[in-house]
Amino acid sequence: MKLSSLPIDMEKVLQGVMLVGDGKMYNDYAEGVKQDTGGYAYDCLAPMLNYEKLTVKIPGKLEPIISYTGKPIPVTFEGVAGKAYQNFRKGGEIELSVMAEKISVADKSSVKLNRGE
Repeated sequence: MKLSSLPIDMEKVLQGVMLVGDGKMYNDYAEGVKQDTGGYAYDCLAPMLNYEKLTVKIPGKLEPIISYTGKPIPVTFEGVAGKAYQNFRKGGEIELSVMAEKISVADKSSVKLNRGE
């Protein structure tokens, strides 16, 4: 079985608030050849994954949707989809490829950090 065929409910895995850092443009690739700009990508911390860092891509967006101020920003994503894959450049580590239709700034009062409570 291919790891990318493993069914993962990304909406559930990434539900709720995530913290985002700098955004950056990304390019699409076709058969290993760099194409036009694909959209905007955000590095995030995912609470449901023990605050693992992952990148969420917003296809078609060519400018930042959220202004980064130097501190993490609570956000939510809608229309999340993705798959797992094995990154052999990082010793075979399992990673997630995640796309979303929309990103929005969340209410800061909804951010909950696990402090042993």
